[in-house]
Amino acid sequence: MGHYLELGLYLALVLDADSGDPAAYNDWGSSDWMIPRIAWFIGNEMDGGPPASWVMSPADYGTLWQRTAGLHGDRYVGGVCSGSPERARPYLQPAAAGLSVHLYTLSPLLAQRRLLEYKSALGVKLWVGETHPSGDYRLGDYRWDQVNVNDFCYSDAMVPGMGLYA
Repeated sequence: MGHYLELGLYLALVLDADSGDPAAYNDWGSSDWMIPRIAWFIGNEMDGGPPASWVMSPADYGTLWQRTAGLHGDRYVGGVCSGSPERARPYLQPAAAGLSVHLYTLSPLLAQRRLLEYKSALGVKLWVGETHPSGDYRLGDYRWDQVNVNDFCYSDAMVPGMGLYA
C-alpha cells in the first residue's frame, strides 16, 4: 500500500464480508502523510437484497462500524445499492466522512438525478463507490461534478461484461 501512496495515488479500500477481522487493518496507512490519501468504505451493499454482497441490518452495521474505529483515514458508510436515500438513512454514522453509493444501469442524466436525491435527502458528502456506463454510454458521458467516482472493474477479467477493457 505504501508504494501506491509514494507514487501520489489515493486509495479507496473496501472492507467487505471477505476482508476478515477489521482490526487486522488498524496499522495500515498509519503515517501522518498517508492518512489524508486513504478512504475506507465500510461494508458493501448492506441496504440491498440478494444478490447484494453483504446485506445486514442497520444494527449489525452499527456494530461493524464500531469495530472499524481503529482504521487510519476517512471512513465512509460503504456502498449502498438500493437506490433509496430512505433505505440508506438508518446506516449513516455520526463519525462518517460521507456515504458511498453504487449507481448501475442509469443514463448520465438519471445518475445525476439519483445523486441529487441522496444529497438533498441525507445532506452528506457522497462518493460513487461503484458504477459502470449503461447501455451505449461511455464513462466520459457522465458528469460527476463535485463527487469522487470509482468505476466497478478495470477489466472483464473481474466480472465479464463490466470492465472498461476486455
